[in-house]
Parts: sequence; structure tokens; C-alpha cells
Amino acid sequence: MSRAVLRLPRFAACFASALCAPWACAQAADQAPIRADTAPEVIVTAPRLYGTVRTTPHGVSVFTADDIRRSAATSVADLLSRAAGLNLHSYFGNDKSTRIDMRGMGDTATSNVLIMVDGVRLNELDLSGADLSTVPLSQIERIEVVRGGGAVVHGDGAVAGVVNIITRRGQPEHARLSVELGAGSYKMDDMRFHASGGSGPVALFLNMSQLDTEGFRRNGDLRSRNVAGEVRFFGAGELHFLDAYLRASHHKDVYGLPGPVNAANFAAGTDARRGTNAPNDRGQTEDITWTAGVGANMGWAGRLELQGSYRDRRNDFVIGFSPLIALDRQRSTIASKRLDLQLRYDKDFRAFGGVHSLGLGINEQDGTYARYSNGRYVPDQSEQRLGEVRAQGAFATLKLRINADLELTAGLRENRFSSRMATERFTRSCVFMPFPIRVCTPYVYTPQSQRIATWENQASELGVTWRIVPRLTAYASATRHFRNPNLDELAQAAVDLRPQSGRTTEAGLRYTRGRDLELSAGVFEMRNESEIYFGADPASGLSLNRNYELPTRRKGVEFEGRWQATTTIMLRANGAIIEPRFVGVDADIPHVPRHTANARIEWRAGERTTLSGALRHVGKRFDGNDFTNRTQPPLPRYLIVDAALRVGLGAAELVLGINNLTNRAYSTLGYSATYYPMPERNAFVRLRFVLP
Repeated sequence: MSRAVLRLPRFAACFASALCAPWACAQAADQAPIRADTAPEVIVTAPRLYGTVRTTPHGVSVFTADDIRRSAATSVADLLSRAAGLNLHSYFGNDKSTRIDMRGMGDTATSNVLIMVDGVRLNELDLSGADLSTVPLSQIERIEVVRGGGAVVHGDGAVAGVVNIITRRGQPEHARLSVELGAGSYKMDDMRFHASGGSGPVALFLNMSQLDTEGFRRNGDLRSRNVAGEVRFFGAGELHFLDAYLRASHHKDVYGLPGPVNAANFAAGTDARRGTNAPNDRGQTEDITWTAGVGANMGWAGRLELQGSYRDRRNDFVIGFSPLIALDRQRSTIASKRLDLQLRYDKDFRAFGGVHSLGLGINEQDGTYARYSNGRYVPDQSEQRLGEVRAQGAFATLKLRINADLELTAGLRENRFSSRMATERFTRSCVFMPFPIRVCTPYVYTPQSQRIATWENQASELGVTWRIVPRLTAYASATRHFRNPNLDELAQAAVDLRPQSGRTTEAGLRYTRGRDLELSAGVFEMRNESEIYFGADPASGLSLNRNYELPTRRKGVEFEGRWQATTTIMLRANGAIIEPRFVGVDADIPHVPRHTANARIEWRAGERTTLSGALRHVGKRFDGNDFTNRTQPPLPRYLIVDAALRVGLGAAELVLGINNLTNRAYSTLGYSATYYPMPERNAFVRLRFVLP
């Protein structure tokens, strides 16, 4: 039996006395109608160019802490896959090795969708993308998804948009404690702890989480540990204008790499899908991040913010294990370190009868990257790739409030990106003296190739929001964005590899009727020039990172809705229709479904009981290696059904859930007719305590 299940009675006893006091208040709250935060009042911080959802000239989705709690989502990736226009690409059914596709980027989403955590990039310098397993759900206060925005303020990689994750913060004189225990299928144990509070001008918080699961696949286990803390100082007296903080996070995990299964095994049944041909391929990660910042609110003179972060990440792994070779001769390592600095100034000013906003900012990033393959010192086998990145940018934003109903936003960015990537092999050189004498140098790392590049990039944005009537708002925007090749791409690149550039135009409507009804719909078109991809040269057949010779175009429709149908029933739905095409070629971009949709219903069945059901539909996609849409069988569409029961127990809440209720066999990814099976029907139970 799961260890977390065995611990539930003890935790229940410990908290029994705490449950009695707030019972009356909790019972009254349970009888209240289901409510959601009103989206137009939520402040959007991701691009830092906008105000509320209502005044953002892009498609926006917001998940509040209450949304996250009620969703019964098991991971960050699972939660994000429920937003309009976002699609999950998962290898093993957990947050490890998972990417979130936005607006049809396909396999390049790791570098074209920017994930931010409290203003710090989670995306790495290489192709590993953003490791969502480093951010447990219990640590999150809010998630903002801004489709099509962020290129001016964040720069490189904000092509399809930005996902901004805001974690919980402590507040002085307000103590909070929450404990959550979970257990489920595949021997899943999940424990989460949060404590926050403070005294006087000082606030503290501490988050800890532990996840252990065997996973759906054999050798698909994940053991993850997270600790994060912050100390924050709110200025008092003569320092009332200051706000300073220091936070740190530490993530460690160990995981299996079961690899894909072929088409025959995928179709053969559950046992074959759960199997693996790589029972000894493993990996482990350690990720440490320090962030410090200070803000100065200078009243009429504006607000100044400085933030610096340092990230140190190491990933060891073995792929293609052979029992005939010593383990240390097969182990590969990726080690990266990154320093980010950001300085931001914001100033409100009066002109032409209105209050407008000016923003100025600069940022710098310095990073180092090392990838060691086939051990460290194996003669004629070990290889290392050493890279350096330095990026600098400056931007300006302007918001003009023409009147109470009409706002214009504009922004410009200049960016400089320099990189160096060198490949070295652990080898030696030998010369022949008079036969049979051979003289060799000692084994050392010898340069094999090197690539140095510097590029200048620009981004811009122009947007407008217009409240036509009190309940209806229209928006439109045009954005220019860019992406530079990352270090993995430079290590195996065509000689003419260069940055990609593009533009996105979009327009939409938002309708709100009090707190009972919210509707939004938008259309967009994204066109990229020189989009970067990994593929074969038609002439030589050699696969390298290169630029598409033809432009790519993605256009589509996105919609979202929330309706409080009755005091006890709430309905949510969203969807997207996307046409992802290579311009001039009759082919869709691989791994991009043309249709995605989500629906959710919540029913308050009793004073303390809520039932919910969710549907997720993903349409047909083409194989990841099928750029002509004719060489491999496409991945079939799938519909996933989830259900959950929540029961209020005073200061506690019990959640019982079943995922993939219909036991659908499906894969989000496929390469050359090999697939990564996702979890089939599985169940979980969670018990959550919150004090006060």
C-alpha cells in the first residue's frame, strides 16, 4: 500500500483539533455558489506591457490558485494543456521531458514558447527546454498564458507567446500553512508543504514537495524533490519605498528513460505498451537557482526594479546502455550555469487629459554550457562540447490611455546575441618514426570544430484595446519577434544557420457579464522566416539544424468561455483551430493538430461535495519525421475523459479522481512510426489541510 495512504490517518488525527474551530465558517462557504475570479480584474504581468486582461491586445488565459486547486490537475504540464491553443507533448506522462506547444510550433516549441517563473527564464540554453518538474503545483499562486506577446520585454524565444508562472509569497502579519498528501496508481506518493508568514517588515515563505512514482511505463519512474524559500523585506519608516527579496530553490530528481515502442507493440495491448527496450537508460538532475531583487517606488518619479538570478544545473544520463561497457564510459553529462540581470523603470505621466505609462528596461544574460558524452576520459571515445552565450537587450514600452475605453500600446526592442560553441574529442596524435617505432602524445581534449556567431535582432509591438460597450472589448495587435539558435543547434548546424524572424497579427473580442459569464474569441496569423528546425538536407541527406528555405505560416481561431449556469453548476470550454503550413508546399508542420478542445463541468452536489468532469480532445497530427505528410502514418486523434470528487472537511479537503476514464491508448508524440504511450486509466486521492 502507498506510504502516503498509510500516513493519512496520522495526519488527520494531528489536525483534528484544528478542523473543529473553523467548521461553521467552512460549512457556510461550502453552501456558497461556485465562483471563479473575474478575469478582467486580473493583472497580467507576463509581458509587463499591459494592465488587466481586458486591456491586453492578445489572447490571454489565467489560472488562479483557486482554479489550480479545483482543476484536480496532477502536474503543471497537465494544467497548461487545458488552455486554448496549447497542446501537450509528453514522452513519459509526467512533467519530466515534457513541452508545451502554443499556436502550432510543433517540435520547436521548446525554443519558441517562453516559460517564466517569477520573471526568470525557465528555458535552458540548449534544446532541453523548460523543466516543468522543477515547479510543483503547490508552489504556484497564478499562471498567465499570453499568446502572441512578450517579444519586446523578454526578447529571444517569445515567438508563440509567454507562460508566466507566479509562485506564492509570504505577507507580514499573515500566517498560512498548507499540507497536501496524495497517493495513486503506479505507486504514486505525493507530498506538498507550504508555510508563510512574517512579522513587521519581514515576510517569509517555505515550499517543499516530494513526488515518487513508478510511472506507467517500465523504467518510467520519477523521484523528485523540491525546496524553495524566500525572505522579503518591506521598507518601513524612511525606507518605506523599498521592497527587497532573496529567494532560493533546489530541485533534485532521478528518472527512467524507457524510450519509444514500435507500432506493433503499441497496438498489441497494455502490457506491450508498458514495456521498454531500454530498461537501464536512466538520468538524474540537480538544479539550483538564486534570485535577488529590489524595487524602489519613488512616487511621482516612478518605480525602479532590479533583479538578478543565478542558475546552476547538472543533468547526468545514460541512453543506449550496454552491459558490455563500464557505466562510467557510457554516462553523459550536461552542465550549465547562467546569470541573468534585469533593470526596469516604469513611470506614469499625465498628458492630453489622461494618465499614460512609460517603461524602459535593459537586461543581460551570460551563460556557459558543457556537454560531455561517452564518459569523461575514455580514449578516442569521450567528447565534450563547450559553449558560451552572452545576450544584451534594451527596450521601451508606451501605453497611451486615450480615454476610459480606448488604450494603445507600443514597444521596441534591440537585442545583441553572441555565442561560441566548440567540439573537442579526448584523443592523441601519433607519428611513425623508423618502423616499427610510433611516438604518441598524451591523451588530451583536442579541438574538432568551433563556431562563433554574433547577431543583432529587433522586436516591436503595436496594439489597441477598445471597450465598445461596458461588457464588450475588442483588441488587435501586430508583433515582430525573433529566435536565435541555441547551443545544441550550433553544435550540429548547417554552415549558414541563422536566426529566425517573424511577425504575428491578431484580433479578438471579450465579453463579460458580471461574474457569471465570460467569453473570448480571437483570430491570428503567424509567419516566420528562416524558421530553425532539425532535418535532412535534400541534396546530401545529412541531418543538421538548419533554416527552412520557405516561410512557415500558422493561422487560426481560439476561443474560451466560462458560464455560471446556476448557483451549483459551472461550465468551462475552450478550443482552437489551427492551420500549420509550410508556405509553397502542400504539407502541415509535423506534430501540430489542427483541432484541439477542452471542456469542464463542475456541479456542487451537496453542501460540501463537488463533482467535476473534464474532456480533452486533440486532433490528428503528422509524424514528427514526416515533413511531406506522406511517408509515415499520422497519429490518430484522441479524447481523454477525467473525473474528480471534492469533499470539504472543514479546514481540510479530500479529492478523489480518475484520469483517462475510458482507458484510451494514445501517444502525444511519434517519430518514424514509433510512439511514447501515455498513462491509461489511473486513479488518485489527495487530502489537503489549510490553516488558517
